[in-house]
Amino acid sequence: MKKVRTSDIFTLKDIAYDVNKKSGYTVYIEENSIYCPYLVLTSDYNGNVLLLRKDVLEEDQVFNDYVGYYKDSLIDNYLNNDYRLSLNSELQDIIMDTEIVITSRDSMGIAGTDTEKITREIFLLSCTEVGLFDTSFHGKEGKKLKYFNDVKSRIAYHNTAPRSWWLRTGYTMNESTVWVVFTEGQMGAGGAYEECGVRPAFCLKSDTRIEKKNDVIDGQTVYVIAY
Repeated sequence: MKKVRTSDIFTLKDIAYDVNKKSGYTVYIEENSIYCPYLVLTSDYNGNVLLLRKDVLEEDQVFNDYVGYYKDSLIDNYLNNDYRLSLNSELQDIIMDTEIVITSRDSMGIAGTDTEKITREIFLLSCTEVGLFDTSFHGKEGKKLKYFNDVKSRIAYHNTAPRSWWLRTGYTMNESTVWVVFTEGQMGAGGAYEECGVRPAFCLKSDTRIEKKNDVIDGQTVYVIAY
């Protein structure tokens, strides 16, 4: 693979984890006018670049009122409404519609593994994508992302403290439970009606332009979207 020099990086694809780990695979996104770091996880997520918030959002959220089914759940609606509106308008305009695989409603409560496809702008990652594929208590939702190569890679933080975070995957042994990444990076079940950390994910076109800025984070030069 041809080496990419930092000075030659101009698009999101160029800094994606699967293309150029040495770049830092991080871009800063504005939320409510504050820049926050997002990981550029892969250059090819249904043909686009996949971004994942590096840390959990400031406020935990409930997954759903009872059933651990993702489509039209409370968290699904929150991500594509309240959270989406926290992003600057230029970014909202370029977020791509993405087809994602989710565990079906009929699988919940019977340890089923059937899946279905839905289209969303903003979504959560799945068990399969973060590296869990050796259990029968969920459907196969997509494929494993290279970034999640060990337990440590799944740990997320709120400020400096590790925080558990939701996946989009229903824990099908019980219809009211959902797969969660816990503070040490291990995965297990959590009640859909409980509050947990949220790491939004979304896709942008691979040729989305980026630029270096030294006035975004004190003492650092970072990548931001070049609108």
